[in-house]
Amino acid sequence: KPFWLKIISGSPGENAIKQPMVDPIRIRAPADGPLSPVVAAVYPDARGPCLTAFCFWGSFVLFNWAAAIWRPEVLARVVIISGSIMVVMNYVSAWHWFFSHNRWRYLSSQSLDDVKAEDITHVLSILHSSEPAEQLYSLVNDLKELPCEGKKILLIGFEATSVDYRDRVDAVARMHGDDFHEIWYSVHTLQKGEIVGTASNHYETQVAAQTHLKDWDTSNVIFSKFDTNMRLDNDRMLLREIEAVWCSVDPDVRKGITFMPNMAWSSGLPDAQRNLCEMSSCYLLNASLCCLPYSVAFVSGSLAGLCQVGYTPPSLLGEDDLVFSKKRALLGHASTYRLASSILKIMPSGTLTTELNWWSEYFEKKQKRWLMGQNEKEHYMFTWIFCRRRLRDFRNPHPPVSNRLSSLVSTLLCTMRMYITLVWPLISPVGARYVKDPTYLRLALFGLAGCTAMQIATNARVYRAFRHVGLEPQDTWRCVLALLGTPMMSTMTAVFTMWSFLKHGLLNKPVGHADWKVEAPRSNKDSNYSESNSTSDPETPASDCLEASGMPLLAGSPGQLSSLNFALGA
Repeated sequence: KPFWLKIISGSPGENAIKQPMVDPIRIRAPADGPLSPVVAAVYPDARGPCLTAFCFWGSFVLFNWAAAIWRPEVLARVVIISGSIMVVMNYVSAWHWFFSHNRWRYLSSQSLDDVKAEDITHVLSILHSSEPAEQLYSLVNDLKELPCEGKKILLIGFEATSVDYRDRVDAVARMHGDDFHEIWYSVHTLQKGEIVGTASNHYETQVAAQTHLKDWDTSNVIFSKFDTNMRLDNDRMLLREIEAVWCSVDPDVRKGITFMPNMAWSSGLPDAQRNLCEMSSCYLLNASLCCLPYSVAFVSGSLAGLCQVGYTPPSLLGEDDLVFSKKRALLGHASTYRLASSILKIMPSGTLTTELNWWSEYFEKKQKRWLMGQNEKEHYMFTWIFCRRRLRDFRNPHPPVSNRLSSLVSTLLCTMRMYITLVWPLISPVGARYVKDPTYLRLALFGLAGCTAMQIATNARVYRAFRHVGLEPQDTWRCVLALLGTPMMSTMTAVFTMWSFLKHGLLNKPVGHADWKVEAPRSNKDSNYSESNSTSDPETPASDCLEASGMPLLAGSPGQLSSLNFALGA
């Protein structure tokens, strides 16, 4: 019988009376470790990756500045090549936006006979820490309204710092319990070597779900991870598209599937109430995400495939990129399916917040984690491909990379994007000043026109898809000013990231990592989970969990911890 049904009367046969279970169920990761090997590395020493990145990318910038003084003809060639790469990436994004993210590609596809949509089980995992409860309830309501043929299971991954998690999961069950086949929840206690943020909690939910379903066939279980500060678009077709793709592809390909909807960033407020810096940053992000081969922040795919490649690394920052990269490295058929549905990440904003304060919050707690996580991922993948024995394993030894060429090409493309992010904004003003070649001027105008058109098109779609959450373009002039401010935000991003590489490298201070030298208690010497995380009473206070894990206690009430929303979000 299906695991989400319970027998009310009769024997377990065709005539048995069944009803959905709506009581929340706490699921736990096993004390002796997960069922599958954990493929992850740790970087407790930030000096090597950070200083290497600073010297590597800084040498490109200094070379171009020096060429501007002594050899302008060399600078002209470099700037033209770099500008050509940026134009190509911009038009690749436009191609994906116009032709790849279209619903007709999947909903009209022919389904195979081996599986039907009603055989699919969707595990919808929400990672929740110190965000407001209203955000959690709004996202659960959005997930409840998603139509699908398969079964929907809600999984809420709480952190040990969420002292009122029982009240929140009870409220979710009371308001939306009848709309899901089951409601699960887990409580994550930070362990040695893990990072503060969604990566370690994401790993916890995957291991707990796999353990809870260990006696069942998980070949058609799709695990989708959401952050609490997400909202879904108004057409509610996300799961329909996922089911259409799943039923139309070969069974051998399903484990390597990565689902990629349109991701967008915004505050979810009318433009009159938004900060101009926030608008410029969101415009820039929304237009640039289509060129990526994976989905940012939203991670969805086969649960069996996630477990086979060693889960989301709990010790590394780039959880979304790393899941895709590990599938490319270890699975024979790893592919991304671009969906037409959209997901919005709510970003704090407001006209009462000054641009300086918003910059400080955004760059220090968001942008730094994104780009330093990208650098950490590239360092990790290059080491794994060429010299895996030098990796410091989180738990199990790393297997050899099965698809070396595909992984290398994917990592090199990510490195190229880092070049466009960190180097191009710092050399393009120099090129405009010293390069008189008409080819450069035509290339610059061509690229500027393409970037502007792409930003207008993508953000117009964002406004249409999320008008129901309060996002409205009320002021045309504010939109124009935000568009004009995107080059400045791009330059600020490059400058701040280079400074962060230098600062964290000199101070040897990792971003978001727990202290690797802290010894947390173990049920046995090989376990990465404390006994309290798997067998403790659900009412155990969060402070006791933190103290048992060896982590410092956070002073203040849950309301005072709301400032961690930026840092703990993906």
